[in-house]
Amino acid sequence: MYEYNTNIAFSQRCSNKINKLFVWRQLFITNLILNFVNRKGHNGVWRTAMGESMSVKILGAGAVGTLIGGLLAHKGHRVTFSGSEEGAHTGRERVLRIQLPDRYLRLNLESRESEQIVFLFVALKRHHLKTLSRDSLADQALSPDGKIVFLNCDLKDVKRLSPEKYQSLLCLSLLTAVMLQPGDIELTSSRSFLIFEKDRALREALSAFKTFGIEPFEVDDVEPYANSFFIWQLLFLPAAMCHTTYDNFLSYAEGREIASRVLEEGIETFLRSGKRLKKLPAMDPRELLKKIEKGGKQFAGARFWPDRAYNSLLQSIILDKITESRELNGRLVKMAAEAGVDPVWNWRLTQRLGRVLRVGFYRNPLELYKALD
Repeated sequence: MYEYNTNIAFSQRCSNKINKLFVWRQLFITNLILNFVNRKGHNGVWRTAMGESMSVKILGAGAVGTLIGGLLAHKGHRVTFSGSEEGAHTGRERVLRIQLPDRYLRLNLESRESEQIVFLFVALKRHHLKTLSRDSLADQALSPDGKIVFLNCDLKDVKRLSPEKYQSLLCLSLLTAVMLQPGDIELTSSRSFLIFEKDRALREALSAFKTFGIEPFEVDDVEPYANSFFIWQLLFLPAAMCHTTYDNFLSYAEGREIASRVLEEGIETFLRSGKRLKKLPAMDPRELLKKIEKGGKQFAGARFWPDRAYNSLLQSIILDKITESRELNGRLVKMAAEAGVDPVWNWRLTQRLGRVLRVGFYRNPLELYKALD
């Protein structure tokens, strides 16, 4: 019996040692896998090893361009900013501070002009695109398989400016980024999306944005989404003329009335012009109209919320820059005339913008409504 118990004890000790060896072996293999999947980037951050660190250039580092470039740099990619609109640093080294809804990032960036570019993000405003040519983009130091990503551009500009030897893609940023001084950028929208044309390389590059609260949204045909987003951007002007945000603007009954008229003119114009519209995951004009029709109770509380979600047109006015009103509301007025639609509200808004630039902002949507009615 004693010998039998001794054998059992010996067998248990061997079994325990084997189990420990097995556990250590599994930990070792897991550690190897993690080291392969994650590599530490030059900014002390971790990036996936499914693709090596890329060289990215941001042409037109305004609020959205700076945000996207900064987040790519935080994920370990080598980012260069060029052709800044809001005074981004142009030296060899710059400090970038990004305020996200749930965290704060600080990056030290270095310029690498000599590297071949994998992704060129064109983040210029519409009026700046008029000075750009196809040859100027073709002369950028893109790698042979490099791609050009146009941010929030019209499709006609994408077609006009796309060099034949490079693939060009359109990306829509359904978010609000604020940059009122160089190097300081804040993502103020609670729900943020990047809609882009289906492309494997761009999908891999943007997939990491989920960790920042920005959801990539890949589509087969981006045009109907771009049409819906254009109509949403018509609200930039009335909100900017009151020096306020969407939520605060819509908390006024007069603000909701202006928004309804502006959006209705935009939707009717696009539909009569034979242009398709797709529902956006956020900032959808037709969804907003439905909410306004249900009543104003859901908007009322926003009047007293602290909010810094200033749209890009308001930021341009504050910084004394050229606005995009002519390329948005002004363009819709021309489109409406061709489609047989009377764009009275969009036309009146474009006419009153000069008053804002000369005299100052309207105090609230009620005062603006009285000036338009």
